[in-house]
Amino acid sequence: EFTLSEAMRTRPLWLMLAAQSIASLASGTTGFHLRAAIIDGGFSPVLAAACITAYSGAGAFSSALWGYLAERFSERSLAIMLSTGASLALVLVLTAGSAVTVLAASLAYGLTARNEYSLLNLLIANYYGRRAYGAITGFVAPCSMVALGIAPLVGAVVHDILGSYDRLFMVLMALHLVTAALLSLVQPPRPPGA
Repeated sequence: EFTLSEAMRTRPLWLMLAAQSIASLASGTTGFHLRAAIIDGGFSPVLAAACITAYSGAGAFSSALWGYLAERFSERSLAIMLSTGASLALVLVLTAGSAVTVLAASLAYGLTARNEYSLLNLLIANYYGRRAYGAITGFVAPCSMVALGIAPLVGAVVHDILGSYDRLFMVLMALHLVTAALLSLVQPPRPPGA
C-alpha cells in the first residue's frame, strides 16, 4: 500500500503516466481524424460513418473482454499487446484497399486502443494498492485527459505540417509503439520502506 507521495518517488508511476498520456494523445487523434482519413483515402462518407460506429462499438464491447482477460493474465502484458495491436490496426487503415478492410481495421482499432486506459488503471491498483488509489489515479488522470483534449488540435496541426493523413497515421502508429515500449519498462515498484 503506497501513499501518493511514495508512489511519486517510483519510476513505474512516471512510466505509466507517460504511457497513458501518449496513448490518450494517439487514440484521441485517431478517433477525431479517422472519418476524414477514410474519406481522404477515397472511401464514401457513409462507409466512414460506419467505420466510426464500428470503432466506437468495438471499444464498448471490448471493455468487458479485456476486463475478463485481466482477471486471468497480466494487465501489463495485455496493455503492451493492446498498444501494439492499435499500431497494427492503423497499418490496416493505411493500407486498406476495400470497404471490408477499412471497416475491419476500424473494428480492430476499437478493440485495442479504446481500452489501454482501463488496463493501466488496473495496473496502478495492483502495483500501488487500493488505499491511495483515488489520489494516485487523480494525479495521473489529468495528464492523460489534457493529452486527450488537445489530441484533435495536435492531429490537425501535424496533418497540416506533414500534408497527409497517411503521414499523420504513421506518427500515431509510432506513438502506440512508444506506449508499448514504455510499458515494457514498467516493473512492480519496491514496497514503501523496503
